[in-house]
Amino acid sequence: MNVTLEQYMRPAVAGGCLCFVLVGCPVGIWFSKRDYLSAFITCFLPIVVLYYPLLLCGINLTRNGRWHPALCLWGCNIVMLTIALGLLRRLIRN
Repeated sequence: MNVTLEQYMRPAVAGGCLCFVLVGCPVGIWFSKRDYLSAFITCFLPIVVLYYPLLLCGINLTRNGRWHPALCLWGCNIVMLTIALGLLRRLIRN
């Protein structure tokens, strides 16, 4: 089971970087004329509060054999992409 987990985890974590960029771009544009620390914290909070807990929960569910690794590990990327699309949509409207 650990080999299967690792096969799904590596591309999922690599895809997470794309999600971080897609969340960070609209926030960076909104905070472009403000201070850098608040922009960094605003971009970093969804990653710490949502992405990593969901990823660790998915890893544990996969190790226990309860859920399929693709669903668990790519689920956190789907959540972050949903947030990113919402932020991009809001940025385009303004």
